[in-house]
Amino acid sequence: MPKYLCMNCTNDKGTPGKPFAADVPKCPCGVDGTLPEYAAFIVPQAVLHYDPPHAILKGKGTNKAACDGKPVQGRYATGDPREVNCDQCKEKKVWKDGMTAAGEYFVTVDPVLNVAPNGTVEMAQNPE
Repeated sequence: MPKYLCMNCTNDKGTPGKPFAADVPKCPCGVDGTLPEYAAFIVPQAVLHYDPPHAILKGKGTNKAACDGKPVQGRYATGDPREVNCDQCKEKKVWKDGMTAAGEYFVTVDPVLNVAPNGTVEMAQNPE
């Protein structure tokens, strides 16, 4: 599914450019990029894959996307896991390992527990 940035909305950092994915360039906020008066507010994004580091060659990638193992030639890829926007790459352990190496950490949570941002743990509400 194509990815876009809505320049009418703010992202997690509070700056313009909230990402969204849709079949048509229309943000959930209502800005419709198919209309000429709003087209400048919806920016198409290229999919940026994760090219994990090579096991032997220092400072070089494997030249294969983490999501499918296919060569990155002809596609956009980066060795910085923080810049990746490919959802399939972000599901892979190698991407999570790269994020950990970059100083980002993941917490695996028991599905019946909720962990609040302050670190407190609560029992999840039963969805039944």
